[in-house]
Amino acid sequence: MHERIRAFAIHLLASAVVATGLSALLVAYWYPLPYFFADGGWQGLRLVLAVDCVLGPLVTLIIYNPKKSRRQLFADYSVVVALQVVAFTFGTWTVFRQHTAMVVFADSAFYTVDMETARNLPAPIPEWVANAERFPIYTVVEMPEDQEAAQSLRREALSRQRPLYVVAAGRLRPLDESTAHYLTTGAMTPDEIARQLPAESVHRFLADHDGLPSSYWFIPLRTRYENLLLAFRRGRPSPAGWLPAPVRVRRTEVARAG
Repeated sequence: MHERIRAFAIHLLASAVVATGLSALLVAYWYPLPYFFADGGWQGLRLVLAVDCVLGPLVTLIIYNPKKSRRQLFADYSVVVALQVVAFTFGTWTVFRQHTAMVVFADSAFYTVDMETARNLPAPIPEWVANAERFPIYTVVEMPEDQEAAQSLRREALSRQRPLYVVAAGRLRPLDESTAHYLTTGAMTPDEIARQLPAESVHRFLADHDGLPSSYWFIPLRTRYENLLLAFRRGRPSPAGWLPAPVRVRRTEVARAG
């Protein structure tokens, strides 16, 4: 029994090392916070861990028999490890295909887009969108200045039941200094911040990042599993942080339709 537990512990330790490496990869590249928990990183990792850190070592515990020859044990564990490697590789590839590739501002909120969806956006799409494979990129849908043309795009998105960033894929632009002004259409007003956001959350954020509520744009972020608020210093294109979003924060459905 002692030898069986030892074999189980060795297999579990080796699996834990591999799983730790995968977790670091997810958080550092494919699902940086807050997307790891909010947009599928943790959910995908759990499935991989179930095979890598639970099922594999348990099979080792079950099949280990000190009466078997080394050759027999080697053959048994070769099969177990091979199956585990195949399952781990498939799971990792699946998580990679679904990772957060793009965070797009469409009309009045941000929406996450996984890599597979980003790659299959209808042409014409910018090359930098098609190649979004490592870090999530922030982008905006550049809406027409003409209100009737903008409304026409919204109506098309609703009638086709497709997200606005799909219908207007050709209007995607990088979020930078030249496009940051589009975020004002989604930013909560000071009155909305005072009425809708828990004071404790706002105070905690400001204590960590400095400034006043008026120094930031708080903009809804819709992900696969949670609704959050991205915080931007006014006029700056990079998010400074995020806050949990109360249910009552206004929301738009045009960009997420379908």
